[in-house]
Amino acid sequence: MITQDMIQECIGNLKKNGFDAHFVEDVGMAKEMILNMILGYESFGVGGSDTVRSMNIVKELKIKGKVVYDHWEEGLTKEQDLDLRLRQGRCDCFLCSANAISASGEIVNIDGIGNRVAAMSFGPKKVMIVAGVNKITPDLASAIKRAREIAGPLRA
Repeated sequence: MITQDMIQECIGNLKKNGFDAHFVEDVGMAKEMILNMILGYESFGVGGSDTVRSMNIVKELKIKGKVVYDHWEEGLTKEQDLDLRLRQGRCDCFLCSANAISASGEIVNIDGIGNRVAAMSFGPKKVMIVAGVNKITPDLASAIKRAREIAGPLRA
């Protein structure tokens, strides 16, 4: 069970590790905060994230006339899919989630093709990781276990 203490420990440790981490109480507040934080960017990459999509952030960006590189668009050829994934690594702001985040402040991801991990590491001016408290684990070992046994199989 994830407690308020674990959430605060996670946020504090993420900050110690150089991340600008925030916690909000509900999805509506999170969406508002995210949209305010990314106002100045024009192009967006979206990693394979149900979390970001469930908040309708992609739709909001398109309504605002922003360029969105989304490899989950319907009807893409393999070439178009790959091109979008490459563009995600060169966009202004990359939005994604994480497979797991340890309370000790480590973010864990396993990628099938590597576009998310690559874009998180190098390229975009801003990377925003959007994650629910369901992604928080007590430690790095349990975060790796969650990535392998829960998050990874969902995308396999």
